[in-house]
Amino acid sequence: MPLSLYDVAGRKVISATITPFSPHLDVSQLRSGIYFVVFKERGDTQVKERIIKF
Repeated sequence: MPLSLYDVAGRKVISATITPFSPHLDVSQLRSGIYFVVFKERGDTQVKERIIKF
C-alpha cells in the first residue's frame, strides 16, 4: 500500500510502500515534530494516523 508522510506545513517528507511483510517505516532521519500518514488505496486518499516524534 503506498503511503506518504507529511509534516505540519504540508510538505511531503517520505514516500514509501508498505506490505504485510514489510509494515515498518523508518522515521529515524526525521526531526522531532508532528507528521501525518496519508494512505492511497484504490484511488481514495485517507489521512489515517498522526505521528508525534520526540
